[in-house]
Amino acid sequence: MAMLRRGFEFAPGAECSIEADPRVTTEAHVAALTELGFNRISIGVQDLDAGVQDAIGRHQTEAQVHALMDASRRHGFASINLDLVYGLPGQTLASLAATLAGVVALEPDRLLNLLLYVKGYLDGTFTFRRSCAHGVCGSDAMRINGVNRLACKLLMKDLFPKDPSKLLTITVEPIKGLPVEKDLVVDMEPFFDAYRAVKPFLMTSGHEPTKERIQSVKDRARFDDTTKCILCACCTTSCPVYWNEGSYYGPAAIVNAHRFIFDSRDEGAVERLDILNEVDGVWRCRTTFNCTDACPRGIQVTQAIQEVKRALMFSR
Repeated sequence: MAMLRRGFEFAPGAECSIEADPRVTTEAHVAALTELGFNRISIGVQDLDAGVQDAIGRHQTEAQVHALMDASRRHGFASINLDLVYGLPGQTLASLAATLAGVVALEPDRLLNLLLYVKGYLDGTFTFRRSCAHGVCGSDAMRINGVNRLACKLLMKDLFPKDPSKLLTITVEPIKGLPVEKDLVVDMEPFFDAYRAVKPFLMTSGHEPTKERIQSVKDRARFDDTTKCILCACCTTSCPVYWNEGSYYGPAAIVNAHRFIFDSRDEGAVERLDILNEVDGVWRCRTTFNCTDACPRGIQVTQAIQEVKRALMFSR
């Protein structure tokens, strides 16, 4: 971790995550990890069924998982994730339901675990997207109590009412502005059409260099923020202009155009600016900041859109 910190600048409040095997990770390991600066831990559960564990050659008890969770909480891990694997040899609906019940009994931190329990144990027809469960793939974007969030990043403790006497109600809905296919699953093609339209790739001319295209640290820092986008659509589908005018490119497309417009190695800035100067481009933005508030990666989306507007006004 010290080597990483020497080579990279860590943003304030950055999540530093590590995966842990409950069979071999001790409390001393957990204490050492927190001292090194890790604040999120993903515990490899895979499956709690003994038969499935026999089939994959990985034996661990529920007690071992529980002990690692307790140790992680005692040593101040702000976020604890439980990793399950689907499609393992010997898995059945009954065994998976039992595993999910066991996981819920461990009081997991994230809303995604609760949704998995609902699907696996209460209503198998309930449909939503999810993949990495680490806030990287962006597939589990949804409206949670009226706000766009990633279910895998939302901690249950942040949903509990401040008054303990009040009941907790959680409302989940599909993200707005895109056609709903089933439950929380939407058709993402209009979103990706807009993304592709801004040509989100490096455009250069001449011969390719033999090794790499050199760029200074200062030039790289110019567009660092917008490289963090994971295309979850939280920002775009929080935008009231996008809800009402479906032809608007939307914040995510503009953010990904920004990433290349301000890249010193790229030669396609003028072409992208022409695209975003059209009627469905940046001038539709009304600066409501919904997009910035919704971004799970902390990108300053509204600022990026304003920088593209300034580039259009002053670069030609």
